[in-house]
Amino acid sequence: MKVHRLAQLVISKAEDGLWYDHDERAYDEKGWGFAFRLFAGDVVRPITRPRYWFAKDVPSKWNEFDPKYHMVLKGWTPVAPFLSVALGRFGFYIGFKVFDLSPEKYRPMVGDAQYPGSQALTPSATTRATRWK
Repeated sequence: MKVHRLAQLVISKAEDGLWYDHDERAYDEKGWGFAFRLFAGDVVRPITRPRYWFAKDVPSKWNEFDPKYHMVLKGWTPVAPFLSVALGRFGFYIGFKVFDLSPEKYRPMVGDAQYPGSQALTPSATTRATRWK
């Protein structure tokens, strides 16, 4: 699996679309940014199996992939947009995100399609505090 970057437009002061909670770099309280990117590639999205949609106390219901409770939607898309906007500590992004499939934890989800350097897309939408480069 491989993701191809088709085009990007970034207008910013200290913003590069890094929105991850584990990023330990400092906030720029006066930072701002607008990033629009187009990707193409494989989309991988685990979803809870329909029979568990309304079940209570189901282990691993939404987050970690568990083949007992989840199924995987896989597909290829010629265009996958990503839009992120930030002002100070706050912002939002919507669209598709690129993630690295190399960690062993993804092998049950993607099977033999995983190899060193492989990447996939996943749909995502969120608001959160931003981290700056």
